[in-house]
Amino acid sequence: MFGLKNLIIRGSLVIILFTSFGQAQETGAGEQTREKIFMPIGELFTPLIADPKQPQSFISFRKYNTPIANVWAAAVGYGESFGFMRWEDKLADKAFQVGIDGALFAQFNMETASKDLVNADYTIGFPFTFRHETFSFRVRLYHQSSHLGDEFLINTKPERVNLSYESVDTTLSKDIGAWRGYAGGEYLLQKEPSNLDPAMIHGGLEWRGKRRILGSGKPIAGLDLKCYEEHEWSVNASFVIGLEYVRLKPCQRKLRILIEIYKGHAPHGQFYTDRISYLGMGIYFDL
Repeated sequence: MFGLKNLIIRGSLVIILFTSFGQAQETGAGEQTREKIFMPIGELFTPLIADPKQPQSFISFRKYNTPIANVWAAAVGYGESFGFMRWEDKLADKAFQVGIDGALFAQFNMETASKDLVNADYTIGFPFTFRHETFSFRVRLYHQSSHLGDEFLINTKPERVNLSYESVDTTLSKDIGAWRGYAGGEYLLQKEPSNLDPAMIHGGLEWRGKRRILGSGKPIAGLDLKCYEEHEWSVNASFVIGLEYVRLKPCQRKLRILIEIYKGHAPHGQFYTDRISYLGMGIYFDL
């Protein structure tokens, strides 16, 4: 918790600094092409559709293959990213934004009588994003803490690992027509257990079709790859394919229906040492 407190203080100070700097620039520069937007709508760095740890809201039913058992599980997420301030230069087609994001990722064992909560991961972060034409970039400071469910603890009596860390991740993205490629990495600044190796490299591809299918749905697919130093750089692969229902009116929400395939080390809390795979279907939506 001490690390989380420091992260929140540092992130808040950086946001205040950028906001004050932007105000000073605007006050002294007079008329110009730049615009400052308080509490902007939308993201400069489009969320990664295949990243299992992307802050977003969803419900998914999956068949998990784990070292212990093969089970049906429900995975749910509740998360969003909110911009505090955005600076746009419309003439140069570039913008910078500071914000905050948070998420909860939880897994429930659907084969138990009480649908036991197995694990819950909580994240809070401060994303700093930049977009120029077809390039976008994100630097994110964030905290994660993980907790096992009470019923799971009582029924299985696992050896508990207090997984908690503060991290910085960076991702550069490039749009090329219907395709998007991205690459970056992550480094743990503070961590528990203290012997966790700190580095990770990250990359992926996304594709968005133009033709509408089944109403306003458009085909979409994504491949996300992560390699952790902790796992001796073995590949953890997440693949999704499905339909994205875009907003046709401002009052509508965006919705994605995705088939999900994952193979690699578990992205769920203290189970990070377990190699797993799953196949499922999920509904993802914007708040």
